[in-house]
Amino acid sequence: MADRPSFIALARRNTRRSWGLLAATVVLLWLIIVAVGVLGFGSSFVPSVIVSLVIAVGYLFFAQRAAGRTALRMAGAHPAVGDEFLVLHNVVEEMAIAAGLPVPEVWVIDDAAPNAFAAGYRPEKAVVAVTTGLLSSLSRAELKGVIAHEMAHIRNRDIAVTTISVVTVSAIMLLADLLIRIGLYSSAGRRSRSNERGATIPLALIGFAILIVGLPLAIVLRAALSRSRESLADATAVELTRNPSGIRSALEKLEADTREIRRIGAGMNSMWIESPADKAHGPTKFFAGLTDTHPPIAERIEILRAMEGLPAGERGPNDAFPAPSGPVQPF
Repeated sequence: MADRPSFIALARRNTRRSWGLLAATVVLLWLIIVAVGVLGFGSSFVPSVIVSLVIAVGYLFFAQRAAGRTALRMAGAHPAVGDEFLVLHNVVEEMAIAAGLPVPEVWVIDDAAPNAFAAGYRPEKAVVAVTTGLLSSLSRAELKGVIAHEMAHIRNRDIAVTTISVVTVSAIMLLADLLIRIGLYSSAGRRSRSNERGATIPLALIGFAILIVGLPLAIVLRAALSRSRESLADATAVELTRNPSGIRSALEKLEADTREIRRIGAGMNSMWIESPADKAHGPTKFFAGLTDTHPPIAERIEILRAMEGLPAGERGPNDAFPAPSGPVQPF
């Protein structure tokens, strides 16, 4: 018993690690903007620092507010309306009460692959989306484990944290592309004016430097941050349900299912309870493995099995029947 991992210890460790990685990601974006101002446009250091700080904070603020609805659109989700979703609503309400949170909106994605995600920049604006494949595969206890995992993301403010890391990578990518285009276009259009050409070529060079060095570093930081938040959500799901078997059994079923999400959505890998990249094959699988946004699902399962005192390297027991639809069951 003494050797079993504590969900409280896991949560504390991952929280500390997450905030450090988030700070590093934001600082990286800020330093890149400062470098562009100083090296690319000849601005003095202090004004560049101030302007870059305003730009970075403003961009992150507005981007995270729009991210939730954008994710729902990209996934092709629709509101969970109808008697067939009564149990789903019941479980979401139960886990919201356990987490001390407002009940989020519930959305459904018509997709046979079992998966789920949470979105929204703050708990009062949060949504939970699940696939029809998830609903048809899991028992009520397993569904509680998955919803508790997503509720953990909401309670731990993982949505805002993950969104900041995702939009930071997007900003760095767009900035690099913009600098390269401006530098090359200006250089090609002003060949006869060497002094102007000399001022614009560095912009393209800075853009290439960001693309080669800054962007990969940002992607690695984003992936590490996402992995940390997923481990934290697993631990918090155990706290909310007081039962590691629900989320553990659900993850085992997701691991065994080979179906892939049809509409993943650009930049959404980190949002799903199981990364769609885990189902990829060939070159896609190889490159995805370099920047995994989730810990290996087998590793997550082993931690949960250890919490239950189950043998390592095995699978089961699993609930055989999916959650019934129709009349709401008691808690």
